Amino acid sequence: MAKTQTLSPSQVDPSKVTSAVARLKSYISMAKDYDNLAENFKEKSGVDLRNVKDPRDFVSQKMVSDAKSRIKRGKEGAIPVIGNPKNENTCAAGVCTIAADAGVSFDKMSGTGMTGLAKDKLGRKIPQYNPLFTAQLDKTGYYELSPDEKPMPGDLVQYFEPKGSLNELVPYHMEFITDEKGGGKYATFNNYGLFNEGKGESEVVDARGSDKGDRGRDSSVNRFYRLKPEAASAAVGRDNMTTIARAKELSNQLDSIFQKGIPGESSDFFDFVSSAILTNQPKEKVLRIALDYSKDKELAKALVEKMYQ
Repeated sequence: MAKTQTLSPSQVDPSKVTSAVARLKSYISMAKDYDNLAENFKEKSGVDLRNVKDPRDFVSQKMVSDAKSRIKRGKEGAIPVIGNPKNENTCAAGVCTIAADAGVSFDKMSGTGMTGLAKDKLGRKIPQYNPLFTAQLDKTGYYELSPDEKPMPGDLVQYFEPKGSLNELVPYHMEFITDEKGGGKYATFNNYGLFNEGKGESEVVDARGSDKGDRGRDSSVNRFYRLKPEAASAAVGRDNMTTIARAKELSNQLDSIFQKGIPGESSDFFDFVSSAILTNQPKEKVLRIALDYSKDKELAKALVEKMYQ
């Protein structure tokens, strides 16, 4: 039986090596650009671009980060009601203030402090009364999720209870989702609990379609609200939207190069070598491990040698 000829790096088709090196270098250069863009953006805005698929994700990250920071501070992190010394309705005031801090505008809403719409020290309109928020939902920038839309972090949740002789459902409490816990359960930020007890993390069960809530209260239903795309874009702002679009473009280009990879080689090989070079791993280590992933050992040797020249 004839022995299979083993080529040395010098005998590998130079065009294959050149093509592989060019593809790998393009990917690494683009990945560095993406990482730099993401790091600078995070330092400036506190938002990780790697987790931003659309403007709503940007707002959600800012709200969740703010809420978790406030929860850690206990009562000190609670948000008071504007112009109400009794600090009634702190739930809505807290949720809407955090949303406003993330860029959400409630300026289309109408009302006064007496009806539950106040202005904060920055001159921003802040809803502070649950029935007002529900009555003017179309002016808040939010819309109610349909039963087939799954709640996500950043979504608001409002609780209702029957009142009066007709058992009319009246909203009485508001929170927003910070994490998904599984099984239809979600962790939430509760400014009322934070203000009164120093405990700002609660839990909600998606009870839509049932006749009971699941918070130990006499709640008949909970409703979830999500920021509309146009309201989310306005909250993010033009400059940030430009950066998000650029990051998405780079991400798509990286995915395209990665999917094509190096002809004849495994995606694991491409992934390992590019990651190792990006993190400045020593050549000897990269070469040793790369050969375990490679289908064409001689091409792999030549490629790694060229990348480290």
